[in-house]
Amino acid sequence: MRNLFVTSLFAGLMAVSSGAALAAGPHRVTVAIHPEPGFYVHESGKAVLTAEGNKTRVVVMLRGEPRGAIEPIHIHEGRCGHINPKPTWGLNMLRNGRSVTVVPVSLEHLLKGKYAINAHKSPKDLTVYVACGNIEK
Repeated sequence: MRNLFVTSLFAGLMAVSSGAALAAGPHRVTVAIHPEPGFYVHESGKAVLTAEGNKTRVVVMLRGEPRGAIEPIHIHEGRCGHINPKPTWGLNMLRNGRSVTVVPVSLEHLLKGKYAINAHKSPKDLTVYVACGNIEK
């Protein structure tokens, strides 16, 4: 009888721990980044967001940018086409279509909210959006 109790207890603990791991959410998410309508350059690509505890590593890879372009890129509240113009978290500038940044927010938090990754034409043209991707599961 005691062995049955111990076995049942162990099975229950395993089920709880498996459920907790699933509830924690994904460790990595890929965000498709698309060109903004109406802009003459058609930049597109992806961002890979990787959980690092209470931080998130954001690696952005775009193609189609003008040669030698250095472009600001941020995480904004909202969805593409309807973002808050004030960035929530800045990312390192896109250089040759690539940016790597660790932001001080968990991937879980980013997935629970409504956020988008938005690239701008240049540091002087922050109001011109060239590419955007919604952060979602």
